[in-house]
Amino acid sequence: MTRRLMGVLFTFSLLTLSACGDGPIFGLSDFNESFEAVTYNNKVDILWVIDTSPSMTDDRKKLSKEIEFMFQQMDGKKLDYRMAAVTMDMGSRSADQYSGGRFVGSSTKVISNSTANKVDAFNSMLNGYETSYQYADGLDALKKALSPERLGKENQGFFRDDSLLSVIFVSDGRDWSSATPEDTISFLDTLKPNLQNGNKGWVANFIGVIEESVKCETIVGVSDIGVRFMEVSNASQGSVNSICEDELAATVGNIQRTIISIVTDWYLEEPAVVETIRVSINGVNISQDPENGWTYNAEKKLISFHGNAVPASDAKVVVDYTPESIGKKKLETKI
Repeated sequence: MTRRLMGVLFTFSLLTLSACGDGPIFGLSDFNESFEAVTYNNKVDILWVIDTSPSMTDDRKKLSKEIEFMFQQMDGKKLDYRMAAVTMDMGSRSADQYSGGRFVGSSTKVISNSTANKVDAFNSMLNGYETSYQYADGLDALKKALSPERLGKENQGFFRDDSLLSVIFVSDGRDWSSATPEDTISFLDTLKPNLQNGNKGWVANFIGVIEESVKCETIVGVSDIGVRFMEVSNASQGSVNSICEDELAATVGNIQRTIISIVTDWYLEEPAVVETIRVSINGVNISQDPENGWTYNAEKKLISFHGNAVPASDAKVVVDYTPESIGKKKLETKI
């Protein structure tokens, strides 16, 4: 949907910005007088890269209990999402239809916000395939799943050029791929070039062993930390979470908040005087609060929304602020 700007007052719908032929900007729009028209897009493609070795059986069950909440949150914010899953098994069953970077699932291989019985479809992806292969080749599986070979055939219908790509690695061990974290970061940077605001067009998240802990020890008393998965996630400022907790509700919440925050971040044209920032959503004033309000990153000129204050895609957001260099501006936006 396109809206024409009128002075400093403008409205918009959906959640990402593309202007004058440039690449998409995920987030709420900043003010820019040179824009004649802007297009917004709320597309997110989510790829789960899952360790299906026997040691992960209980962890996958814990994850399946929390996925309904993630769907509820994304549907509540009216995201246009696609979701698929691939296993980390690249070696033991190379002839099997579910290995080698092919999407898994008994019938539905790509879930969207219009898919019926989304939870059942996801659980089929998560629990429908188990391997005796003990080595998690997650980085290799990711690259294979998103290769032209797979996207043009078995994995069609998932990847969109104009969407945010979110990768979620799930493993209780290290990565044994031939691909390095540097290889993987370069691959994703090429597949999803940086956005117009300089941020990455992709974000990686990790659910796994993130530190030495008795709760994470294997039968031989070792914590197998997912260092390589963490490196890729940290490169994109993604969410890194422990798989060793009894429940994964907080973990799934962290990941969905990471995704939603990227598409609702507001980039200001100029640095703001923090004390002058005023934010309202649907006419209700929102406080500066890192849990259920907004925060301001002066270095990035970025307003982020958190918790209950994250706006839905049909909310009306108004931000007043005084730039450091010029007088007060008023940006009125309809997401």
